[in-house]
Amino acid sequence: MAQQGLQHNHAENSFNKHVGAMMQQRYKEVEAIQAWMQHVAEQNHQTVIAR
Repeated sequence: MAQQGLQHNHAENSFNKHVGAMMQQRYKEVEAIQAWMQHVAEQNHQTVIAR
């Protein structure tokens, strides 16, 4: 019975790690998009000033 409990915990842990990794990946993607949009906004701003 104890063995089954350990297996269940392992499955739960790996599931949590997987979800955590996915969340981190999503967060990094959002950060990258925001940084890129910030960069584009700055480029546009500079272009307007240059004219």
